[in-house]
Amino acid sequence: MKIAAIGDPHGNLEKITKIPLDHVDLILLTGDLGKTDILRRQALQYLNIPNPGPKEKLSHAEGFRQAFLTAHETVLKLAGYLAGFCPVFIVRGNADLSNYDTRKFSRTFSIELPFLYQDLSAIRGVRLIDNRVADFKGLRIGGIKYFTDICWAEEFELAGIEKIRRRALQDTDKINSVLGRFGRLDILLTHVPPYGVLDRVDSALIPPSWIGRHAGSKIVLEYILQEQPGYVFCGHIHEGEGFEKLGRSEVYNLGMGGSKIVEL
Repeated sequence: MKIAAIGDPHGNLEKITKIPLDHVDLILLTGDLGKTDILRRQALQYLNIPNPGPKEKLSHAEGFRQAFLTAHETVLKLAGYLAGFCPVFIVRGNADLSNYDTRKFSRTFSIELPFLYQDLSAIRGVRLIDNRVADFKGLRIGGIKYFTDICWAEEFELAGIEKIRRRALQDTDKINSVLGRFGRLDILLTHVPPYGVLDRVDSALIPPSWIGRHAGSKIVLEYILQEQPGYVFCGHIHEGEGFEKLGRSEVYNLGMGGSKIVEL
């Protein structure tokens, strides 16, 4: 059985089409599926407006809607292309908007927006495995969507911000419980890499004091060390792309649209 794992595509279908997927039985995606750069710029422009009123909301609404739809459509196009080969299992990344975020944006700008989860799930052969175990021909595959580990907040000296600390503690407790239910897996598919493994940040877009710090998760690391899944596929920290072994586990950070095909 051949399994193709693909790192965060970010809407780059041209790169994905170069991956040899003929005769592959299952495709795994680490999240951050769509092209969100324009959407992110639109959101930042709006957030930089002090006390935005109805006039500012109206002036930004159409640009935001178009950017949102661009991101949404690139996800569906990519997922539809991949599902043409074989079943596709997906975990969502930090760039994949939740239904909660979509509703919030809809209320803010008084516009109707489509829900990613429902539209992805409607594609034949596509399955979201956020925080759950999926069986595929006898293989146990566990999926962990993006979350904020408290160790990340502490590593980047953000734990003093109450909103971030509260969210990180809630996320860490939830994912710790999820991993506890997983037990032994053949494959762990996680957006966030394990702490200290292929997770060092190095980007011109971040504060210089952050460069070289670890952005991975300690609870993901602890799970791998304890349960030793055969393969771990992750993304999120694109500059961490590469391969390492943790005991018997093979860990691959697939970066931005990188891929690994394994045969089991």
